[in-house]
Amino acid sequence: ALEDVLPSLQRLELIKQQSRVEDLVEKLLAQNATEPLRRLAVSVLHKMYRAGDSSHLPTFVGKLLKVTSEQNKKVTNDTRVATLDVIGELMVREGRQLEAFSTDIFVVIAKHMKLPEASARCSALQCLCKTISVAGLKKESVAANIWKMLQKMLLDKAVTVRTAAGHALAALAVASPACASVNGPDMTGSCLKALATEDQPREAGGLASECRFAFSTALARVLAAMATPVPLAAADRPKKKPVVTDFSSAVEFLEQAASKGPSTGAAYVS
Repeated sequence: ALEDVLPSLQRLELIKQQSRVEDLVEKLLAQNATEPLRRLAVSVLHKMYRAGDSSHLPTFVGKLLKVTSEQNKKVTNDTRVATLDVIGELMVREGRQLEAFSTDIFVVIAKHMKLPEASARCSALQCLCKTISVAGLKKESVAANIWKMLQKMLLDKAVTVRTAAGHALAALAVASPACASVNGPDMTGSCLKALATEDQPREAGGLASECRFAFSTALARVLAAMATPVPLAAADRPKKKPVVTDFSSAVEFLEQAASKGPSTGAAYVS
């Protein structure tokens, strides 16, 4: 009902109520709001800031970020995960206005990768994809750190986490072709290893198919980045010809990589 009422309110009246709505959202997150409720909260916030005073949005997101990394024992992991999820959705909805928070979000995501729950790690990786897609990667050092983080997640025991990591790798390759070009052999090796791994009984069906699709997409994005000329400083320019420069060389590279890969297990490429 609140979502439907917002557009009909006068702007001044809406602005007066903004802080109350923000407090309500914080309380909902503290009570471990379900995913549908979180999506509704994001929709309400989006409409409120669009019709009201959007200058309050950065302050509110700053408060949410503090919750995600809060060391207070009273703040549960579920609350941290739910709050980070809302931040990721707000990043998608509000775009450039929250771009300045990207580095802080990456730091929180790295912390959430260490949480014991697979759902928490998966949610953090999904937030990573959203943030990269909207804010991009301004520094190659940030891209390199994200790749280091992803290498562990690509080997996670949970198939849902590996799937989310595959999607994140694809986003990384698009946002930072330079990182994908430099680390291309390792990235493609990780994708091929994932695609050549036999499905576990508990992963049969849709989960395994989604995982293969994620790594197939990531592999394609990495190869495309490796084939794209990246402007580098004179001192950084490679003396050798890039490994992948077109479709033919991409196929040749894959053939060589596959020959060095796992000797067992059927390779699935969708």
